[in-house]
Amino acid sequence: MTEAHQHRRGFTIVELLIVIVVIGVLAAITIVAYTGINNQARLSAIKSTLEQQAKAMELWKTQNGEVYPATLSAARAANMLDEDGGAYQIVDASYTVSPDRKNYCVSATVDPNGSGDRYSITSTSGGAPILGECVTNLIPNPSLEVNTVGSQQAGSDSGFVMTYPSDDGAQFGSRSVKVATTVVGSGWFWNVPLATSSPYVGSIYVWGSGGSVQVNGRMLYSDSSSYDWGSPSTANLGSARIRLSATQSTDPAKTLAGVYLWARSANATTPTFSVDGAMLTRGSNLYSYGDGDTPGWFWNGTPHASRSTGPAVAL
Repeated sequence: MTEAHQHRRGFTIVELLIVIVVIGVLAAITIVAYTGINNQARLSAIKSTLEQQAKAMELWKTQNGEVYPATLSAARAANMLDEDGGAYQIVDASYTVSPDRKNYCVSATVDPNGSGDRYSITSTSGGAPILGECVTNLIPNPSLEVNTVGSQQAGSDSGFVMTYPSDDGAQFGSRSVKVATTVVGSGWFWNVPLATSSPYVGSIYVWGSGGSVQVNGRMLYSDSSSYDWGSPSTANLGSARIRLSATQSTDPAKTLAGVYLWARSANATTPTFSVDGAMLTRGSNLYSYGDGDTPGWFWNGTPHASRSTGPAVAL
């Protein structure tokens, strides 16, 4: 046996492991790149599907007295929101139209792979799909741009001073309300007439000094009974704006008449605080704040005196 033959050998285990690792890394890179390209193509197809739906809505409007379909079934009858056929067909569509039928919001899942992503198109988004569900903010004047008495007001007249507009600035729009109180439990509230039994989520932005504030609500029933929500949210005040939220279900055995949503002092150290950006929605999800001035949203009636609808992302 020659010396050259004696030194001939195969790969060591370490060398084989290195080769396997390199192959694995290259395979992972290839899979990630392919997945990214595939997802991008899928997203483009989904957006294209919804953009075509938006164009169909606009065409229907021009042919029907400058109003949108009154119902989801009417939209489907006009070959819009078709749930049949195609690789990226619309499924589980929902449709909201303003009372004057001048604005709409459609939410739909456009996904054959079952990820459940919901996209929305609105009359105010220029036909561009927006990731998120169509929801309605039930507060008629959520950012306090209009000084209305009755829909929102002071919770106590004793030891209560209200400044409008507040000199603390605003979280949304250009106005907010400042409350200075010496009465525990006094504060600012929105009174919202409602008749639909459902879970409700309410939220308010608060900031200030001198104590803590509680955000909560109260269900009002047609038999004159009422009860406070069981999940208040409380925070110590500071200059930073804090969004506090609370959730409550209605009593299905009773007829709902309305909801109070409030921010009020929560302890003996009574505060001075400002409020802005109220939101009340049906269901159990807390959504990103929105009103008729938010891009992609629309007012259901008079701006800052009506409900507002648009796509909102769940937090």
